[in-house]
Amino acid sequence: MQRFDPVSGARPPPNSARLVIRRDPLPWESGLGWLLWLTEANGYNSPASIVSGGLTTDRDTFRTALSNATTVPVEDILDKFHSKRGHRDCVCLPAGRGAVWMTSRKRPKVCPACISAGLIPAVWDITLWAACPIHRCWMVRKCPQCGSEISWLRPGPDRCGAKGCDGRYSDAKKQGVSDQVAELMLLMGAAARLPGMPRPSALMEAFGALDLADILRLVALVAMPHEVLERTHRLASNRWLNTFDPEEVIDCAAGVLYDWPHNLHRFHARLRRTSSAPEDTTTKSTYPGLWRLTQGRGLSFCPESIRKILLPPLKALIDPLPGRRMRVAPFAERQQDSAPSWISTYDAAARLGLAPSALLLMARRQILRGEFCAHGSRTLLYLRAADVAKLLAEREPSAGKDRILSIVAAREFLGLGKGPFQVLTRRGIIQLTPYSIRSGNDLRPRFSLRPGIRQGGLEAIISLFEKASLSRSEGAVPLGRAVKSLSTHGVNMADVVELVRQGAIDPSVIDPSASNLRRFGLCVSDLKAAYWARCQTNAAPS
Repeated sequence: MQRFDPVSGARPPPNSARLVIRRDPLPWESGLGWLLWLTEANGYNSPASIVSGGLTTDRDTFRTALSNATTVPVEDILDKFHSKRGHRDCVCLPAGRGAVWMTSRKRPKVCPACISAGLIPAVWDITLWAACPIHRCWMVRKCPQCGSEISWLRPGPDRCGAKGCDGRYSDAKKQGVSDQVAELMLLMGAAARLPGMPRPSALMEAFGALDLADILRLVALVAMPHEVLERTHRLASNRWLNTFDPEEVIDCAAGVLYDWPHNLHRFHARLRRTSSAPEDTTTKSTYPGLWRLTQGRGLSFCPESIRKILLPPLKALIDPLPGRRMRVAPFAERQQDSAPSWISTYDAAARLGLAPSALLLMARRQILRGEFCAHGSRTLLYLRAADVAKLLAEREPSAGKDRILSIVAAREFLGLGKGPFQVLTRRGIIQLTPYSIRSGNDLRPRFSLRPGIRQGGLEAIISLFEKASLSRSEGAVPLGRAVKSLSTHGVNMADVVELVRQGAIDPSVIDPSASNLRRFGLCVSDLKAAYWARCQTNAAPS
């Protein structure tokens, strides 16, 4: 195909080896994304037409031909196409180097909002890059018009390469992500030095010291299935990622890392159940109590940078139980000291229908009182039998305002979605209360502990809006829509409740027939002004 300039219409000689329109790749741009830009700018149908032989030719020949066509040095092209540079298990990342499994171009993906600019960031080549942190949406892997998989052999970054299809990926509908996934992607974007990040991630305080390669290792570690953890303890070969979608891996890892370190017990419980885990000598010398608790199996297969972050929170799960220190008493002494008043964690878990790791978390939050006791070479947590019996006695929720609702029933009672409801629970506006429910048949009943919410606390929030509500005003929109429209500015449902409590904003009744928070609405401009005034007041020096 003959090259031409789409602007001036000038055509170079047939033997010309250089493109008419060319530019150097941007520092954060993908190599194949840069090649697609050159393809569209010079009027080709596929990047394979730029160099003779296409994209499947020998690597050295391809780089040399591309360098001659664009006048870009071969050394810069090596980094753009993730060259190993002599290392068998090392590739170039947008910030530093990483393992081979961290990048993949087999299934290209795009962000519908970012692709309209015609530039493809290098972070889209990362295997676990499943969402866009700038626009808070999942990446797209298919054409919205014909439904075919995205291919690198296409006429432009935003154009479909299927035969007879002129669809554009920017027309695809954006699917929003949860707060957990958004915070994890913001952390990965900051580590990759991606420009245009809206704000720092909430996970930056805990994981900001890790580079991009270590963050990818940590995500793969906490999302690794238990059967894979039983089979291998090396992060260098993550073939199991090929059997899972990146969206599933990111969603699983974000759920564990979002509420750090309270969710760490879920991950570490799998390590304790793994029989083939090697002995963790570093944990034994640094935290001997933790080493005994995990039966000598821990994080020996993790890089040192990740171990420094994982080990202190694991130790923090133990320290606050009996005061501020870990008290280990001989098991024989505990048996002589009123043995019936204490119960082991495993017996209590069998009675309550819970995992032992959940009881450890309840003891840390002082819902249950317990102490660690040495039992041979192991260290076990013993709980007071009276506390366990009290939980078993609460078989049915109370009535009236003391009635305990499940999380689903509480969301329906308030009329809120899952995201705003989680924000209220994390900020402490809604308090979770554990209660036990009975399941199974009458011959072998089983009691399971579930988190619930007292109805009185939910009625207090609704009455707060009723006292501050006015008649319907002009410009008022439903409460959920007003909060969602300002979510990019950092406004959430907890901020709205605090502003209503302080009298900074006045909700309006827009649907009197509703019986929950759906009946109220807010003026978006008033909410935005009150929120920014509150932020400036908090930021002012005292």
